[in-house]
Amino acid sequence: MRIFPKTLTLGLMLVASAHATQVEIILDASGSMYTKLENGQSRIQVARSVLSGFIASLPDDPQLNVGLRVYGGKTTEGSSCEDSQLVLPISGINRTALQDTVRKTAPKGATPIAYSLQQAASDFAPGDDRKVIVLVTDGMESCGGDLKASLNPFKERGLEVDLRIIGIDLDAKAQQAFQGLGTFENTTTATGLARALGKAVEQVVQVVDEKAQLDIQLTQGGAPFQSSGTVTLTSAAGGERLVLQAQNTTGLFGGQVRVGSYSLHINTPAGVRSYSGVVVNPGQNSYRFEAADPAKPVRVTVHPSTPVMGSTITVDVQNVPEDGLDAYLRLVHPEDPDFESGFETYVGSQNGQFNVRLPEAPETLEFRYVRNRSGEIEVLGRSSPFTPRDVPATLKIANQVNAGDLLQVAWTGPANGSDYLTVVKADAPDGAFDVTLNLYGQPAVTQIRLPFQPGQYELRYMTPAGRVLGRAKFTAVQGKYSLQAPAKVKVGQDIEVQFQGPGLPNDHITLVPKEAPADRTDQHFMAEQLQGKGTLRVPQTPGEYQIRYNNGIAGQTFAVLPLTVEGVEYSVSAPKSAPAGTQINIQWKGAIAPGDYLTIVPRDTPDGHYLQTVSADTTGPVQMTVPVHPGEYELRYQSSGLNNQVMARTLITAVPRQITLTYPASVMAGSLLRVTPKGPFLSGDYLTVVPDGAPDGTYLAHVPVDGGNPVLVQTPEDAGEYEVRYMNSQNDGMVVYRQKITLTEAKATLKGPATARAGSTVKVTWTGPGASTDRVVIARKDSDASEWISEITLGQVIQLDIGLPEETGEFEVRYLTQGGKVLAALPIKVQ
Repeated sequence: MRIFPKTLTLGLMLVASAHATQVEIILDASGSMYTKLENGQSRIQVARSVLSGFIASLPDDPQLNVGLRVYGGKTTEGSSCEDSQLVLPISGINRTALQDTVRKTAPKGATPIAYSLQQAASDFAPGDDRKVIVLVTDGMESCGGDLKASLNPFKERGLEVDLRIIGIDLDAKAQQAFQGLGTFENTTTATGLARALGKAVEQVVQVVDEKAQLDIQLTQGGAPFQSSGTVTLTSAAGGERLVLQAQNTTGLFGGQVRVGSYSLHINTPAGVRSYSGVVVNPGQNSYRFEAADPAKPVRVTVHPSTPVMGSTITVDVQNVPEDGLDAYLRLVHPEDPDFESGFETYVGSQNGQFNVRLPEAPETLEFRYVRNRSGEIEVLGRSSPFTPRDVPATLKIANQVNAGDLLQVAWTGPANGSDYLTVVKADAPDGAFDVTLNLYGQPAVTQIRLPFQPGQYELRYMTPAGRVLGRAKFTAVQGKYSLQAPAKVKVGQDIEVQFQGPGLPNDHITLVPKEAPADRTDQHFMAEQLQGKGTLRVPQTPGEYQIRYNNGIAGQTFAVLPLTVEGVEYSVSAPKSAPAGTQINIQWKGAIAPGDYLTIVPRDTPDGHYLQTVSADTTGPVQMTVPVHPGEYELRYQSSGLNNQVMARTLITAVPRQITLTYPASVMAGSLLRVTPKGPFLSGDYLTVVPDGAPDGTYLAHVPVDGGNPVLVQTPEDAGEYEVRYMNSQNDGMVVYRQKITLTEAKATLKGPATARAGSTVKVTWTGPGASTDRVVIARKDSDASEWISEITLGQVIQLDIGLPEETGEFEVRYLTQGGKVLAALPIKVQ
């Protein structure tokens, strides 16, 4: 005996989990990734290089799906705490796109780790695939997110995810912040990062350890390099060094190199050059590198030449080499060495103009055209040094306005992309902000919504860095409000309320108990115009209430109207008895309010509990289903608005259903039993055959009744005494009706030729139980019952065409049951 549905579900889970793996890499691109490690490389350089090598080592497995999410790489503005994008979906392995995206990632903003993890829950496809997140970060959560709650969206979607966190040079406080959240490892070197990445996925991915062909063509001015030299590779993951062999006398070097990421060192009579981010993928890999200075440097020009602090400027890039290598514009101080990290903008490999946002600092700066992969070694051009200038702002406003109203503002200022106006208390410290208005694209005279509390305020012109460029003080005073509505109504009724007021955003009319606090809002309608009317539903509890004119932003009450609510009578009616599981008509009287409902529960169920429910917020009658278990029940009118209080009740008796089953007293074990059922049929009814005396709730093969006549039920394969049981899937295994049956020993016959040619087709006639899972197989004569060459599942056809093996020998045609019993065997010699 077995519990079939649970066994089937487990089997599906095991199969699914063995088929596919979903991996999402989450990469930190916050501004702090420019911080340098002890070896002088920035954290983002190490992450780019090692991640590219890790991606190169992933196997070409059709069951492996790898995606990439990046946070902090888009903005430094107000939305930076929601700056998290799924840049490549979790679908297969697009190795080129993954490496290109990692290589072009430039750090900018904040560290919204919790938000990124919450968003990642939607990146994974549902199902039983193994799901892994590899989070690479150099800092702790900077946006106030709750890391512990960040995985709740996975639980809500029913997804299990293995979270692996890899820290890059985290301090003790940051490391402590990740304790208890997935598996954590901190690294401070490229070697450590590579090792941590491999360990993070070792249980679901077997990374490849193979070599691939790498060809390096040295050039000078784009043409093949004609002088001698050496080319050396150094592994980004472990410092392994390899000297490439010269393939000819015109600068071609090559060899078999293990897949991964490398730095490249070229030593020629023209000098020594170093490059990083050389990625070797499975297959053929070819690169070109300049071995000597270009004849013409890249020309980098800043427009305007004396820009404003924090503004977006245009950088013009010309004379770019035609070798197709990607490059970055790097913003640094003129005295910084060439390998110094800085704010980077990806510019590709062509001439063009690029928009770049400047920092809010009066420091002398320059742009450098930095080429190749992580972009820290080869500087091909630089701009003239420049110093951004500061620009003040002016604000003109009225001295007195209504609280919550729109304040008209005439302004001047630098109008940089993220500059904004804010309204704060007059004594608030500089840098504080409350109500805000972004000034990008705003006209010279604009408007900003004021706080709803009267008082002394100051309007300030602010920059993203928190600097105050201009300010103006004003006084906010209280507006006027009024309400009209009936003074007395019945519970659950609708009433009309008229109002007048300033019509501010989030103004609303609400109905609450008399003693409720000022900021409480229950049911309500909006009042965001100067006057109007709306409808409110009165509560179901009699008593004293108030209609209030509130504002949701301010959390204040501006006008109050008293309201008395009177009670009503409640009743329910239904048949005194009905067959279990059938439907009955129900009528009722009451408040007919939202949240009122009808329920049928066992008679001794505590008040407030419920099972099936039907809404009672309209007039009746309705139909409800009597419980499937016979017994004493109560029909109850309850109200969720009153903590599920019982308002009315009446008794109902569920009597057993009268079921009859017609079928032969005995049949062959393993055959299909033809049953004719009669009685009131319900959804979920089914028939099953189980051993006599089996505990109630047991079932084997089962067939829905669904009003069918007759119903064909598969019988067990073992002979003996059994019961045919009429059951319902909704009644916890209760047997509605049972009737005995005898299963006789299963027998079968096979008739066919004794000899036949190899590879020919013979006709075989059979008799036997004929179950849908029985089959006729061809097997070697002395083989085990579980071994056969081919099979035919039995159906209604009595004579079968069986194809014989191509080899000669002694074989058998066997009648085989689902349980593996051989009921008959027909020897056949294949010649």
